[in-house]
Amino acid sequence: MSNLEKAFKLIEKDIEFADFTGGLNTEQIDNWQDELNLIFPDCYRRFLSIYGMGDIHGVEIYGAGNDNDGIPSTIWFTKVLRETANLPLHLLPVYESGFDGEIFCIDCSNNSSNPIVLFIDGLPIEEQEFEVYAESFGDFLYDLLVMATEE
Repeated sequence: MSNLEKAFKLIEKDIEFADFTGGLNTEQIDNWQDELNLIFPDCYRRFLSIYGMGDIHGVEIYGAGNDNDGIPSTIWFTKVLRETANLPLHLLPVYESGFDGEIFCIDCSNNSSNPIVLFIDGLPIEEQEFEVYAESFGDFLYDLLVMATEE
């Protein structure tokens, strides 16, 4: 079982503590990819198609839904960060830690490998290290949920 599937099981196990907007159809996901000029990895597309965006146990996962004007809309947030913080065009923010401007993003620059990298809001682009935190969105989501349920 993949870590994405394990993450989905954790969500379903505690669904009463969750607040997700609901799944999106393929056309909606494709339109949002086009709007951001990105190709989302399959595991993130699956998350969007089942949950859209939302939170569980205080973990807010950015995505897309009917209201895309503010957090947790990754569409809105990507556009804002591109304008205000020089977010590279190949990064898609999916989680904000709440510490020191840490924003975790899917690196969409390579369709076969889409790691989660750290972008620090407020740090000049030439000083960004883009440290890899997980090999995929599924791995990242699972790790976040495990940490949240252990606290």
